Amino acid sequence: MNKVVLMIKILIASFLLGGCTTAMYADKSLPDSEIALIKSDDAIILFVDDIEVPYSGGNYAKIKVLPGMRKITVRLNDIDQHRSAIMHQSTYFNALGGDTYIVKPQYRDIYWFPVIINEATGEVISSKKKLNSCSKKLWVSPKLFSK
Repeated sequence: MNKVVLMIKILIASFLLGGCTTAMYADKSLPDSEIALIKSDDAIILFVDDIEVPYSGGNYAKIKVLPGMRKITVRLNDIDQHRSAIMHQSTYFNALGGDTYIVKPQYRDIYWFPVIINEATGEVISSKKKLNSCSKKLWVSPKLFSK
């Protein structure tokens, strides 16, 4: 019985984590060397250049964009640390064809803001946002305090 339950969990996880890739440009025949791939980690990609993403794949989105300056708008959804935020935030970066980027939250005390990281180099490439009134406060799950 336990093997059946384990197999079902594995199938569900592979279905949910496999995700689809959403192209945010018209010419779907472009080779990978001419587009940039953006993945999300603990953030839900809502908009690319103020255009709503039709399906983002939740926390593990894969979005294809054309090279150039891009505006990415995300909502925090850090399940592991029980952190979320209703408000969304944007960050800008210069996407290069053939590169893969990861958008993820960065935290300072009770504030968060999105950063873009080049997957190959690990370098943060989005403009480093200073903590200011535009940074959003976190909502921390009551589960953290119920022990």
